Amino acid sequence: MIKSVFSRLIILTIVFVIGCRMSYGQETEWSRHQIKFSPVRTINWFSPGLELSYELGYGKFSTQLSGAYLTDIFNIVPRGSNFTGYRVNLEEKYFHKTFSKKIRNYISAEIGYNQIDMTVYSEFVPHHYLNESWEVQEENVYWDYCDMNRKSIIGNIKYGMQFVVNHFILDIACGIGVMHQNVSHFNKRNPKDKLVRTEPEDIITPLFYEEGKYFIFNLPLSFKIGLTL
Repeated sequence: MIKSVFSRLIILTIVFVIGCRMSYGQETEWSRHQIKFSPVRTINWFSPGLELSYELGYGKFSTQLSGAYLTDIFNIVPRGSNFTGYRVNLEEKYFHKTFSKKIRNYISAEIGYNQIDMTVYSEFVPHHYLNESWEVQEENVYWDYCDMNRKSIIGNIKYGMQFVVNHFILDIACGIGVMHQNVSHFNKRNPKDKLVRTEPEDIITPLFYEEGKYFIFNLPLSFKIGLTL
């Protein structure tokens, strides 16, 4: 079911791109170039970094390409160090209502890709206790470091608004989507030992640290500021 939804998101983005190209020249209002920075990206808990976006508008449509150098500037990644990676996103927007020459809203389809490498400090269960009870595992856990690689493919549907004052632009959006995680652990004390905890009493962090391939739901929140050219 989730794989089907994810495939439809990718197809929808492609359809948006083709459709807006066919509509180019039919609308001229708000047709402009935008260069934007994402300050919220610097404090993202699981994929922080420095992100820039370029948006090309044509009538009621626009295409936005974003790229980020992922780095943990403020040391907020849970039990993570040596954090590095990159992110690329392609977003197609349809502006369905313009309130004035300074405000308009849109719906969009977005696809993206993350790749992250980092060192994790966590609890591990020795492999020969993995089939034992939870109590026995808790008695035998140990703390250690391992290296982690995480690749994520993202598909989102979003609703947003743009505000322009002179040549300054504010772009705010939120939405829902799915994310496919491909997480690998390396350099463990024993390759068969299992990473079991990175942050006490936290149910979200394991979704980004658990080894394996799996889908999770995504709730994107975007806040970008920049200039129109």
